[in-house]
Amino acid sequence: MVLLGAGMGAAMQTMTTLAQSGAPRPDMGAVTAAVNFFRASGGTAVFLSVVFSSAASHIHERISAASRNARFHDLAEQPGNARVITSLLGPGGHGELRDSSALARLDALLVRPFREGYADALHTAFLLGAVVMLAALVHALVRVPDRTLPDA
Repeated sequence: MVLLGAGMGAAMQTMTTLAQSGAPRPDMGAVTAAVNFFRASGGTAVFLSVVFSSAASHIHERISAASRNARFHDLAEQPGNARVITSLLGPGGHGELRDSSALARLDALLVRPFREGYADALHTAFLLGAVVMLAALVHALVRVPDRTLPDA
């Protein structure tokens, strides 16, 4: 996380400066606003979409693996627990996972596949982010001009 924070901190200002250097002076405000808007909304939309589109399948895989455990299976079949799991996953087992607050009412053994599934989905998003960062680095090394900014 420290490396990610340091890298993102260094990249944010550099991207803003680079965008400003390529724009005419009267358009610098609009360029800066566009960079900030797309930085904030673009990354959030793309990476959260990856997390939440893959979370259900990862959770389903983890539940399938955990259901081989006899204790997990017995706990999951208890009426109260079965209702909570069905409300989270839906009747077909592939729900939308909109409200995870119900996990607080489940035994830790039943919660584990949900946590691991979310962690797997986050892992996928971070790997995608690493690929995007690598592509941006290659692009910056090849394409970014060596330019001096005007003073005023």
